Amino acid sequence: TENLYWADGVYGIEALPPPAVVPRWVDFSAVIMSLPAINVMLGAVLQAAPGLYGGLVVGLQNASEGDSRVFLNSWNAAYAMGLLSVELVTSVQEIGGEFDLPEAFIEALAPV
Repeated sequence: TENLYWADGVYGIEALPPPAVVPRWVDFSAVIMSLPAINVMLGAVLQAAPGLYGGLVVGLQNASEGDSRVFLNSWNAAYAMGLLSVELVTSVQEIGGEFDLPEAFIEALAPV
C-alpha cells in the first residue's frame, strides 16, 4: 500500500494507488444464468425470436471478453419486444454492480 522512494538524498514514502477493480464477468454470467426470471425470459425469447436467444447467450460470453455490444443489442431488442420486466432489468443491474461491471454497461441495461 506504500512505496519507499529515494529522491534528493532523502527517503520518502508515498501511498500507492488502490488496485484496479477487475470486472468479474464470468461470475456475473453464472449468477444471472441461474436466475429463474432469466431462464423464463430466455425461454420466451427462444420461442419468439431464436436468433435473439443466440445473441443473448453468445453476447454474454463476448461481454466477458470485453465486447458487450452483441449482448446489449440483444437485451435491448428483448426489452422492445416486451420480454424483459422492469424488475428483471433492475435485478440484473444490481447484480452487475456486485460484480464490478463497468458503469456504462450497467446503465445500458436499462433501455431508454
